[in-house]
This record gives sequence, C-alpha cells and structure tokens, in this order.
Amino acid sequence: MAKKSFVFSRERNIKMDFAKITAPIFYVTPEPSRAIGLEKTLPNFHIVCLDDNLLVDLLVQRGVKVFSLEKKIGKDNQLLRTTGSVLESPHVWEYIEQNSQGEQPNILFFKPSKKIEAIAYSKKYRLLGNTSKLNNLYEDKISFHKSCLSWDLPVVNGEIGLLENCSYDDLGKSYGQRLVIQFGHGWAGNTTFFVENEGDFKDLQAKFPKREVRITRFVQGETYLVNACVTKEAILVSPPAIQITAPEGFTANLGGTCGRQWPAELSDKTEKQITQYTQMVGDKMRNQGYKGYFGLDFLLEEGTDKLFLSECNARLTASVPIYTKMELKSGKTPLLFYHLLEFLGNSHQVESYEKREVTGAELIIRNSQPRQMKVSGELAPGIYTYRQELSFVKEGYSFEDIENPEEFFLLAAGQGRTIASENEIARINTREKILDEEGKIKDWARRALLKAKEKLLI
Repeated sequence: MAKKSFVFSRERNIKMDFAKITAPIFYVTPEPSRAIGLEKTLPNFHIVCLDDNLLVDLLVQRGVKVFSLEKKIGKDNQLLRTTGSVLESPHVWEYIEQNSQGEQPNILFFKPSKKIEAIAYSKKYRLLGNTSKLNNLYEDKISFHKSCLSWDLPVVNGEIGLLENCSYDDLGKSYGQRLVIQFGHGWAGNTTFFVENEGDFKDLQAKFPKREVRITRFVQGETYLVNACVTKEAILVSPPAIQITAPEGFTANLGGTCGRQWPAELSDKTEKQITQYTQMVGDKMRNQGYKGYFGLDFLLEEGTDKLFLSECNARLTASVPIYTKMELKSGKTPLLFYHLLEFLGNSHQVESYEKREVTGAELIIRNSQPRQMKVSGELAPGIYTYRQELSFVKEGYSFEDIENPEEFFLLAAGQGRTIASENEIARINTREKILDEEGKIKDWARRALLKAKEKLLI
C-alpha cells in the first residue's frame, strides 16, 4: 500500500534547506539549459556542457559556474551530443578536479547510460542518479506495461508482441480498427504510431517486422504528467500538468507532444487518483532500489473519465528546469532538492512538502523535417513579447526573469548548430496559461514560435 503523502501547514525556510548541500555538484549535459534550476541556490553547483552559445555567455555574466567544452577546445559540433561524450573528455576531468576542492565529485545528469557509469567508476565520481539498468526497467514502455499489469494498475487494453506475428484482423476484433502501436523507447511521441486501417498497419509491419511493440486500443482523451520523487520517508508528488499536443509544423509526429501547462485543472477525484497511482508506482520502484526523481504520464479518456497509466520516465524529466523555477517562485523547496539529498546521503526529514500552487507553461518547436537542418539565424536568450512581431525586451536565461503577463522567456538553438529531425529548435516559457478555453494553443504563442523558427532557419 502506498504511504501517505507528507502535508504540513508551513514551509521551512528554503535557505535553511539549501544550506544542507555544500558538496561539489557538476551537472554534465550537452545543453546548458538542461541544467538550469538550482544554479543560483547551491553554493557549489557547476554546469558542465558541450555547447558554446549565447546562453553560456549570459549564465557566466550572471555569476553561474559554467564550463563549456566547445569554448575550451575552440570547436563546434565536434562530439556526439551525449552526456557520456562530454564526460569522457580530459578537459572536463581537469575542470571537475580543480573545482572539487579535495572532495569526491558528484555528477548530476539527465538520463543514465552505461558509458556514464563506466567513466564515473574509473574516475571515482559519485553519480546523483539511478543506474541505466533501473532506468530501463521502468522507462521501457513494454516493460512498464507488464509491471502495471502485475501491480493491478490501470493501463489501456492491449497486448505485446513482434509486429511480424501480429494480425490486423485479429487485433481489430479485440481492440477496434484504430490502434496505437508503441516501441519500447522514444521521446515526445516519436515512436508512437496511430494506425487507422490495415494499410497503415502493413506499412509499419513491413518496416519493423522484428520489433517488439505494445499494441493498444485508441483512446480519445488528454494526456497529463506528474513529477515525483522517491525518498526514504515518502513518495513526493507534484500537481499534474496537461501535455500539449503539437500543432502542424511543431513536430513530424502525429499526436506528438510539444510542451506542458500547469495547472491541469482536473477534478479533485482525478487529481487524487493521479497522486495515489504515482505513490503506488513510487513504492514499487523503491522496493527495487530506486530513489529520487521520476515522472509519470497518464491518459484520461474523454467521456468516461477513466484514468490510465501511460509511461514512466525513471530519471530527471524534461520539465525539471521550468518546474524547479516555478517551485522556487512559489516559495517551495523543489523536488530536485530532495532528489539530491537522497543521493548525497544527507540525513533529513520530509517536513514541508505540501501541495504546490503553480501556474505556467512551456511550448517547444522541433525540426519537423525528415532531414537535419543547420541554424543560420540567431535569437538571443531572453524575455520577449509577441503582438504583430516577435520583440526582444531584455536579457534573461529562465522562467524567473519574466516580470509581466505579456512577456515570455525564449530559448533558441545557437547559430551554427545542426538540428536533427525531431530535435528542438526553440522553446518559450510563460507564467500564464498558454492554452485557451478549448485546450488549443493560444494564437500568439503558436505564431511566436513559428516566427522564431523562421528567423533561425533562414
């Protein structure tokens, strides 16, 4: 049975919380934006990144400790864009050693890999995250589907098998003519396929005959996400956000997502269910040795309000940077703080995790073409507005720099970057809702990102 959430009437002083973490922490990542969140609150927090761009320069100007590998070696796009490729550089080792002050270095990362683990073992670094083996156990959609069935948690009706062994007629009889076919791994919906007829199914079957897939009935509804943290004492759960479905030109994938908005504005019953299911999953993960940050996606069926678990992100989630800033803005101790304490081994008690009242949104536009594209234009990271035109207001590097309701933070890929298909071109963060009453992206936000894309890919 899931443990009860810890809810108290007051928040502790955030500065007192952060004073507990003085160890040297190095967030290693290709993109510096991934590491934004606690860079101004922890005294010994470092961003170690691949990119050399305007965001790096702005962070340094703001007093953030940043090491750019491209800046160090004087070359652009020389490495695979993975954390492991950054971490294996001797230049990075030198920076970490010089800034660890004789203490064991602590490495924070977005997603685990065997390469990261091998380097950390050889260099005697402590990793502030779970192993790739634990990650795969839950992040693989097929494995997670099986786990939910064994835990008696609700998932959409379906089955698992090799595509070449599946029959569209048989599947149609069981689950209807409209099917959803998913591979074990993917991001932003890039390995989720919506099959409308036998022709679509056979095309996919011919292309990936040996692929093990999850096949389920099509459910009309909305998707939601939560961030959560497994601690020794409790499973801490954020308020849910609605996942934003990408409009035309924002992604190549039908049904792909392009952002999220808080609050989700769900019924009390549904929100309570989401919290309960998240705590149940967190308890199961903890029993397997998992600790720290994770995220869950849910599907809410239109008309029936049936809630289904969709997938698990057993790691830091893509929304950590904006969500951490939102928590800090609302005067709350962030989930990421509790994640760090779990891995640093600090003794602590969860005395103050209460419901977060946060409002804001993140909207992302990706390369929707099947080929890679090179960024030829440039947009400085900062605060913008959009009326008839995209207008720069002032420098800034995150959600916290927004002051007025009509403003938003814009972050774009750096000039000269090569953007692979489905990779991010630009994003905006707002303190206001970005969806209208019908759940559609507000026109100004859609136009602002399309204009940013146009300016970057001249």
